[in-house]
Amino acid sequence: MAVDSWRHYLLQSEFILHTDQKSLIHLNEQRLHTPWQQKVFTRLLGLCYRIVYRRGEENSAADALSRRPHPKTLLALSSPTHDWLASLQQWYSTDSEATDLLTQLSLDSAARPPFSLRQGVILYKERIWLGSNAALQNKVISALHDSAVGGHSDVPATFAKVRQLFYWLGMCAAIHQYVQSCAVYAQAKPDRSSYPGLLQPLPVPKASWEVISMDFVEGLPTSGSANVIMVVVDKFSRFAHFIALRHPISVASVA
Repeated sequence: MAVDSWRHYLLQSEFILHTDQKSLIHLNEQRLHTPWQQKVFTRLLGLCYRIVYRRGEENSAADALSRRPHPKTLLALSSPTHDWLASLQQWYSTDSEATDLLTQLSLDSAARPPFSLRQGVILYKERIWLGSNAALQNKVISALHDSAVGGHSDVPATFAKVRQLFYWLGMCAAIHQYVQSCAVYAQAKPDRSSYPGLLQPLPVPKASWEVISMDFVEGLPTSGSANVIMVVVDKFSRFAHFIALRHPISVASVA
């Protein structure tokens, strides 16, 4: 691909091909057994080139995407963590309902079905329970509505995304109020008009002067007493009449 793109420059003088495959330096001397070798060799015919072998360690810039990283360069694995989980756990100690629920589930995980406790986070039917934490509720709705994942979608789509991961009492009403107050959502209304269908060609007239078109050429310098040309064209024969008019024109004068 590189030779084809820059062939008009490579015809001028000799150029060097660097490769990390040592057998390719004998490309001009060996027999071409595979279709790939034949295809590459035909692209190089008529060019003055020299193949130079370079070890992969010395060709790190070119081979960065095709080589595995050295084991010493990978010392740890990283994973994303959400800071709002810590905020949620701190909120448990300030809310009486959450404190009672956390105490019961800590003693007995089946004390308050369908609630459960996992790694210090209260779940409702395997979904994170936000209780009455309005600040965190708005943060979750904003993350799943205003971001690229949400795309400022409508209420049903946003509700479906939120309910997969979270739960709190009055969740649908809170999402509806948030979406209705979103300025981007209000400005980006979808086109709900019916599909116009396929374009239909205009019928061809059967005789001359059955169907005509009319147009005006304005903004012309005054010639005699006229400064407008009315063009009348027959749709069948394409014959045209050019009629000189003068501003101001009226429907009666045109007729």
